[in-house]
Amino acid sequence: MKKLLMTIALVAVAGSAQAGNSLSYEEFIEACKNPDSQGMQIPPEQIKVLCVDEKLRWQPTESGVINLDQSRLLTAELFSNKYHVKQQEFVLEMPEAMTSCPKQREILETAVVEKPLTCAQVLNEKRGLEEICREAIDSAIAANPDIVESVPTGREFTTCEGGDDPGQDKPDQDQQQNGQQYK
Repeated sequence: MKKLLMTIALVAVAGSAQAGNSLSYEEFIEACKNPDSQGMQIPPEQIKVLCVDEKLRWQPTESGVINLDQSRLLTAELFSNKYHVKQQEFVLEMPEAMTSCPKQREILETAVVEKPLTCAQVLNEKRGLEEICREAIDSAIAANPDIVESVPTGREFTTCEGGDDPGQDKPDQDQQQNGQQYK
């Protein structure tokens, strides 16, 4: 439902913008100061800034299991007042250590905020569109975190390479990086 509302909002704003001319933000400010500069008699009205925030984040999922090799090396050397037996090494068997390994999935978080403005507000504003939208999005999310829609991208990250995770695929050479795997 959120996605449908976001799409409707984007289409509505895009449709109303197509009715007029496209300007840079600086040209828009000039149009508020001096409408004649853009061939208009009155300043723009019904001003809205549409802010869309998209974040790619990694989110922990259930941990996997990996078996790690362990080793034990025993050395022995014998000394006496008459003889010396050189150092000998003995490799002793040890069971594998079973440990957990973190898994992450990538998610796309999207939030949409529409901020109404007047020409007077635009002219008094000292910040650019980036700062205006960042503040609008951040304060809207702080007030209502439910405006953020989270969707998995399908990418996963795991450090379980070589483990006993039955659902794990072997990485391609392009996927393998520093002993970690991206799916």
